[in-house]
Amino acid sequence: MKQILFCPLCKKPLIRFDSTYKCINRHSYDISRKGFINLLLPNQHHSKHSGDEKEMVLARVRFLNLGKYDILRNLIKNTLEKFLAISNNLETVILDAGCGDGYYTVYYHKELSSIYKIYTYGVDLSKQAINESSIRCRNEHLDHLLFIIGNMNYLPIEDESVDFIINSFAKIDENEFLRVLKKGKYFFRILPGKNHLLGLKQVLYENVRLNEEKEKYLKGFNLIDEMSISDYISLNQQEIKDLFMMTPYYYKSSNVAKERLMKLDYLETKIEFKILVYQKN
Repeated sequence: MKQILFCPLCKKPLIRFDSTYKCINRHSYDISRKGFINLLLPNQHHSKHSGDEKEMVLARVRFLNLGKYDILRNLIKNTLEKFLAISNNLETVILDAGCGDGYYTVYYHKELSSIYKIYTYGVDLSKQAINESSIRCRNEHLDHLLFIIGNMNYLPIEDESVDFIINSFAKIDENEFLRVLKKGKYFFRILPGKNHLLGLKQVLYENVRLNEEKEKYLKGFNLIDEMSISDYISLNQQEIKDLFMMTPYYYKSSNVAKERLMKLDYLETKIEFKILVYQKN
């Protein structure tokens, strides 16, 4: 891997020695048996159980493995390929900030690393998600792809060392993204469209609100491209449950609404995504 990581304790560069990353001050971080490293400090946890819980992560793994969000996976890959061709770099560093279980990360790294020399880092707060990401990576026998347990607000990454940041449905820290991204390079923000999962919400809520559009202005960035994609998916009972568990509605819905949804044997819903492409000033 390219040397862009720093020690979260002292901010000195981390260098790999066999199965450990070490800094000059002798702080060390072991590579797990699954192949990831934990660079999350105790004071960087938001709660006792950081990141997504095991059941939520496994539900996401099961659902995404069905291929029902492949239109988004392909759009991310194609957009990356477009801008990789424009950049014409000899080497490219990609950071997937909030990579989850690595479904998108592993795919575009696998598809594009045969064409371009890329180094990809996936960071997520959830140990369970990073564990699943690393399993995906190992199953595909991929090189130059590393998953890290870390916090988006305290990225253990050197200043101006990244060419592309990808963030899918997760909270962002504009200042951190500006810090680690090279000047003139790109940030892809993936968001749900206004009608995303409309069919699911119509079962859960009497008064359905469409997804609100995020503020597009980001300090230090120029919005240079925007694209949307949509489709309809059909779900059986288990697929309905898994999709529901991987959304914020799982925690926000009443027990009555949950029971109403869980009684369904079949559901059709619209899915809609957008990618906003920003360039650092």
